[in-house]
Amino acid sequence: MNEERGGRADRRERFFWKKVILSLEKGWFCNILSVMEKLVNINDTDWWQENKHRVLAGARLKAGLTQKQLADKTGIRQSVISEYENGKRRMTMKMARKFASALHTFPEKFMV
Repeated sequence: MNEERGGRADRRERFFWKKVILSLEKGWFCNILSVMEKLVNINDTDWWQENKHRVLAGARLKAGLTQKQLADKTGIRQSVISEYENGKRRMTMKMARKFASALHTFPEKFMV
């Protein structure tokens, strides 16, 4: 029963991150201001400043990989990947290229 709940929770989390990645790839999200809806550049928001480091985690989950699997594909220690995903390390272009290659995407996605 617990495994079943864990599986559903994991699927829900993956679905959530897929939606986040989709909105990040477009670079925009809706922000409701008063009664009107207004499109806002995501880079100009407090939310983005607090969460931009999560792009790597979202891309990894979208690819269906664990941190360990991504570590094996890139040659980067799992603990270092965790630090990137939690905003404890700043992304360099060299690392962005490694992640992009392993996740079949473009490196600029991680240079936020």
